[in-house]
Amino acid sequence: MRWSVSWFTLAFCVAYAAIFALELPVPIYYPLTGVWSLSDVGTSNGTAMHWYGLTLISLLVGAVLGAVCSDQWLPQVFRSWIIVACWILMAVTVFLMRSFFGF
Repeated sequence: MRWSVSWFTLAFCVAYAAIFALELPVPIYYPLTGVWSLSDVGTSNGTAMHWYGLTLISLLVGAVLGAVCSDQWLPQVFRSWIIVACWILMAVTVFLMRSFFGF
Protein backbone atom coordinates (compact mmCIF):
# COMPACT_ATOMS: atom_id res chain seq x y z
CA MET A 1 0.00 0.00 0.00
CA ARG A 2 1.27 3.47 -0.85
CA TRP A 3 1.50 6.35 1.60
CA SER A 4 -1.02 9.12 0.93
CA VAL A 5 0.51 12.54 1.51
CA SER A 6 -2.81 14.20 0.71
CA TRP A 7 -4.71 12.33 3.41
CA PHE A 8 -1.90 12.80 5.93
CA THR A 9 -1.79 16.55 5.33
CA LEU A 10 -5.54 16.99 5.53
CA ALA A 11 -5.95 14.75 8.59
CA PHE A 12 -3.07 16.42 10.45
CA CYS A 13 -4.49 19.91 9.88
CA VAL A 14 -8.06 18.93 10.75
CA ALA A 15 -6.94 17.10 13.91
CA TYR A 16 -4.68 19.97 15.00
CA ALA A 17 -7.39 22.61 14.55
CA ALA A 18 -10.13 20.44 16.11
CA ILE A 19 -8.10 19.48 19.17
CA PHE A 20 -7.08 23.09 19.67
CA ALA A 21 -10.57 24.55 19.08
CA LEU A 22 -12.37 22.00 21.27
CA GLU A 23 -9.66 22.09 23.94
CA LEU A 24 -9.44 18.31 23.99
CA PRO A 25 -7.00 16.75 26.45
CA VAL A 26 -3.54 15.93 25.13
CA PRO A 27 -0.45 14.40 26.73
CA ILE A 28 1.61 16.99 28.61
CA TYR A 29 5.41 17.07 28.46
CA TYR A 30 7.59 18.54 31.21
CA PRO A 31 10.99 19.28 29.62
CA LEU A 32 12.68 20.07 32.92
CA THR A 33 12.22 16.51 34.17
CA GLY A 34 11.46 14.70 30.89
CA VAL A 35 8.11 13.47 32.20
CA TRP A 36 5.04 12.81 30.00
CA SER A 37 1.67 12.90 31.73
CA LEU A 38 -2.01 12.77 30.85
CA SER A 39 -2.84 15.18 33.68
CA ASP A 40 -1.25 18.19 35.33
CA VAL A 41 1.35 16.97 37.83
CA GLY A 42 2.00 20.37 39.42
CA THR A 43 4.68 23.00 39.30
CA SER A 44 7.40 20.81 40.81
CA ASN A 45 8.21 19.41 37.34
CA GLY A 46 8.59 22.84 35.74
CA THR A 47 6.67 24.33 32.85
CA ALA A 48 4.17 22.12 31.06
CA MET A 49 4.38 21.88 27.25
CA HIS A 50 0.95 21.10 25.79
CA TRP A 51 2.08 21.80 22.22
CA TYR A 52 4.18 18.62 22.08
CA GLY A 53 1.13 16.51 22.93
CA LEU A 54 -1.04 18.42 20.46
CA THR A 55 1.48 17.83 17.69
CA LEU A 56 1.95 14.17 18.67
CA ILE A 57 -1.78 13.38 18.53
CA SER A 58 -2.17 15.26 15.23
CA LEU A 59 0.78 13.34 13.76
CA LEU A 60 -0.72 10.02 14.86
CA VAL A 61 -4.11 10.86 13.32
CA GLY A 62 -2.40 11.97 10.11
CA ALA A 63 -0.19 8.89 10.00
CA VAL A 64 -3.12 6.51 10.43
CA LEU A 65 -5.18 8.13 7.70
CA GLY A 66 -2.13 8.54 5.47
CA ALA A 67 -1.41 4.83 5.75
CA VAL A 68 -5.00 3.58 5.48
CA CYS A 69 -6.60 5.88 2.90
CA SER A 70 -5.79 5.98 -0.79
CA ASP A 71 -5.28 9.02 -3.00
CA GLN A 72 -7.72 7.41 -5.42
CA TRP A 73 -10.50 8.20 -2.93
CA LEU A 74 -9.92 11.92 -3.44
CA PRO A 75 -11.07 13.61 -6.63
CA GLN A 76 -8.17 15.23 -8.52
CA VAL A 77 -9.76 18.67 -8.12
CA PHE A 78 -9.89 18.27 -4.35
CA ARG A 79 -6.27 17.12 -4.14
CA SER A 80 -5.10 20.38 -5.66
CA TRP A 81 -7.05 22.39 -3.05
CA ILE A 82 -5.85 20.53 0.06
CA ILE A 83 -3.16 23.12 0.75
CA VAL A 84 -5.80 25.87 0.71
CA ALA A 85 -7.90 23.91 3.20
CA CYS A 86 -4.81 23.54 5.42
CA TRP A 87 -4.12 27.30 5.23
CA ILE A 88 -7.71 27.99 6.28
CA LEU A 89 -7.46 25.54 9.20
CA MET A 90 -4.19 27.09 10.36
CA ALA A 91 -5.76 30.57 10.07
CA VAL A 92 -8.55 29.32 12.36
CA THR A 93 -5.90 28.14 14.82
CA VAL A 94 -4.14 31.53 14.72
CA PHE A 95 -7.52 33.23 15.23
CA LEU A 96 -8.12 31.07 18.30
CA MET A 97 -4.70 32.15 19.62
CA ARG A 98 -5.44 35.86 19.08
CA SER A 99 -5.30 36.64 22.80
CA PHE A 100 -1.81 35.08 22.96
CA PHE A 101 -0.64 37.39 20.17
CA GLY A 102 -2.30 40.42 21.77
CA PHE A 103 -5.02 40.98 19.14
